[in-house]
Amino acid sequence: MDFQINRRKITGKVLLVLIVASLLFTVAASITWAGEMEVVSDESVDNAVLCDVNSAWPDIPGAEWIWSTYNVAHPVDGEQATFTKNFNIPGKPQSGLLDITCDNAYEVSLNSYSIGDAQLGSTTNPPYMEAHVSTDGWDSIEDYDVTNELQEGSNTLEVTGYNEYMAADDAGNSADGTIESNPGGCIFKLDIDYEAKCDCSLELVFVPEEQTGCEDFVYELTIRNSGEQGNCKNVKIDITADPDKNPEYVDSIEPSTIDVGEIGPESSAGPYTITVNTTQDFQCSLNARDFRIIAEATSEDCRPDHNVGKLVRASGSRSEDCCRKTGTLEVIKDVYPDDDSQWELSYSGDASDSSVEGDGGRLGPDEVPTGTYTVSEAYDSGDFGSTAYTNSYSCSDESSGAGASVEVTVNEGDTISCTFTNTRKSHDVEVVKDLTPDDDTFDLFINEVEKATAVGDGGSGTASAYVGDTVTVSELGNSADLSDYNTSLSCSGADLTTNNGTSGEFTMPENDVTCTFVNERKTGNIKIVKNTVGGNDTFGFTISGPTPASPDVTTADGSGNTTEEVDTGTYTVEETTIPAGWTLMSSTCEGSFAVGEDQTVTCEFNNTKQGTIVVEKDAVGGDGDFTFAGDVSGTIRGGGTLTVSDLSPATYTSTETVPDGWNLTSIDCNDDNSSGDIGTGIATFNLEAGETVTCTFENTKRATIRVEKSTTPSGEGTDFDFTGDLGNFTLSDGDYQEFSVTIGKDYTVSEIAPSGWELTSITNDDDSDPANGATVSPEIGQVVTVTFNNYKENAKIELTPSSATNGVEQEHTVTASVWHDTGDGFPDDPNAPDTTAVTFTISGEATFVDGGG
Repeated sequence: MDFQINRRKITGKVLLVLIVASLLFTVAASITWAGEMEVVSDESVDNAVLCDVNSAWPDIPGAEWIWSTYNVAHPVDGEQATFTKNFNIPGKPQSGLLDITCDNAYEVSLNSYSIGDAQLGSTTNPPYMEAHVSTDGWDSIEDYDVTNELQEGSNTLEVTGYNEYMAADDAGNSADGTIESNPGGCIFKLDIDYEAKCDCSLELVFVPEEQTGCEDFVYELTIRNSGEQGNCKNVKIDITADPDKNPEYVDSIEPSTIDVGEIGPESSAGPYTITVNTTQDFQCSLNARDFRIIAEATSEDCRPDHNVGKLVRASGSRSEDCCRKTGTLEVIKDVYPDDDSQWELSYSGDASDSSVEGDGGRLGPDEVPTGTYTVSEAYDSGDFGSTAYTNSYSCSDESSGAGASVEVTVNEGDTISCTFTNTRKSHDVEVVKDLTPDDDTFDLFINEVEKATAVGDGGSGTASAYVGDTVTVSELGNSADLSDYNTSLSCSGADLTTNNGTSGEFTMPENDVTCTFVNERKTGNIKIVKNTVGGNDTFGFTISGPTPASPDVTTADGSGNTTEEVDTGTYTVEETTIPAGWTLMSSTCEGSFAVGEDQTVTCEFNNTKQGTIVVEKDAVGGDGDFTFAGDVSGTIRGGGTLTVSDLSPATYTSTETVPDGWNLTSIDCNDDNSSGDIGTGIATFNLEAGETVTCTFENTKRATIRVEKSTTPSGEGTDFDFTGDLGNFTLSDGDYQEFSVTIGKDYTVSEIAPSGWELTSITNDDDSDPANGATVSPEIGQVVTVTFNNYKENAKIELTPSSATNGVEQEHTVTASVWHDTGDGFPDDPNAPDTTAVTFTISGEATFVDGGG
């Protein structure tokens, strides 16, 4: 049913319109003997659209506000739209009521008869300003009784709507409206009651009406509505065995019910094929047998609760001995692995049967007529679906294969048993390790069974799983600690139902599945800070732990650092390459420490440049061995050095033991903070980082004064006393004594000659005066020998009686010599006596006395 819309440009408002609208007419069964139909405005025609309903517009149940398609999209300054609808009334009209309104005005006619109008002014010529089109009243619904204008058969309804001209004023100055500012539309509904014609009439025909033979009885059934106008509705046919004609011979009727639906006037439905299966008793009886079936059709016509029915019969009879020989047939169900799936087992042929069974269930054994049968199975229900299984069969007649059906021949006395095996499909599940290069290893599991042991990156394991089963995949650390890793799990080929990163579950699909555990080592940072005192250098470090490293750090201005990204875990950091001359003073990372995820552990190493202390020997006036003790120890000679290196900043000392014959005359250090004490012989080194401190010990060799004693005559045992700057000492003939003395001063030595001796000379001293002693001024390292020469005065021999021999034994021969003395009190030649020695023997006691000359 189509609208024809005529449009011409007019003035007025424009309504916001959204979708296509039309007039729709429907026919519904009346609750009386009359028919009923509605004609409404709606969207069923392309050249009209539904409007966006203005809140002030009234509502008519079942109808929609519509306007013309073009002007909805292109609002203008005034417009009209004409809607024409043709419809058919299949009976004599009894009543008609039209509800209508338009924004702003309308005219309506039915079958060219004017029905009425509303909101029109004195003229309907454009522009439709307020004087011509009322702006009030359109929000009310007008009712029109159109019973007299309706006619049986074809009818035409025409509605013309007018929209107000939207101007700045009413003086003719136009102003385009918008779909927001000037909505236009119409809404209406026409309710019609008419006299219904109910002439539904059914006819049923069986072809053939009678049949004989031994096979199944097959009939064709046709149904017809022979009425001229009325429809037969809800037509249904039931086919049953006639209870009055051997119903026991009818085993089954297929189909037993046919839902035909609606049949129009003078129309037919069908033919429908009806198959009647008879019983073995019917076939094998020696007497003639027959049966009859009944087809009964029911329907409704336009009258409420009025049924139209028709009954027709067909018969069948056995014309010969139809009894067949029999065998046995059974169907067995085997499901592997056993589950709760249900399967329909069936066979069909000269006999048929079916049942729904699970694992271990069976259909039969049934006695069946000999012949060929199709034995089959079909999936009924379960958790996994039919595609999760493979189908195979094995029959006792040695037929076997893949599939869900098989044909078998049952001969007389045979027992044919067919087993349908449904094996749930299985596919491979592979677990794969994806590991950022690392030394750690992991164990991978499928359904809690270990399938890969101690694997690293790329390691994998495989197991098979049945389709539909729940599969669990998981991993554990072998050498790895899972807490050190960020772990994720993904599976290709399956959707994980649970997933916590280290384990997950999925339902096994009908394909292989690969699950990958991705382990990314959690990382942190180790920052090495290098501080140096006394200079700059490059230092090497060893990081031991899950991520070993050997970084170098070079200092500048006494500091430097480097940062290493490492895997989480336990670490140690050691300074392993220390340049010569440096000492590690302290570290903030002694022992092991843990590095957590995103944590930075700072290890600070403080190194001090080592210093050197040097003892240097300066020997003045000679050379010798000089011994030092303390932090610098050893023995050196003049010009030699003792060096101790790699010393940390501190105070150090070295003490010289001054050898005999030497004086420690100075200790000179090249460092303002260091000093020496010649009184103690100690040099104190105040060593700073990277410093070399040299302290020079200057030793000056002492001079030696050798005092010798010489007497004439020689060999005298007389002691001679000496005094002076060298102290008091005693010498006898042939003795000497050496004195180590300091240079730069005079030393005087005097002799106190004993009685009877004269100091005759002092040698090696130009200034010596026997009366005043000897004065010498030795130079560095010089040995000055001073000899004191003494002569004994003239002697005489006097023998006197004595009880003492004074060392001369009695009866001992004594020789006496006499020297010539010219009067100076000394022999002229001490080595040559002037007279010949006189020898005599002493008897008794003798004493030698000084004769005084």
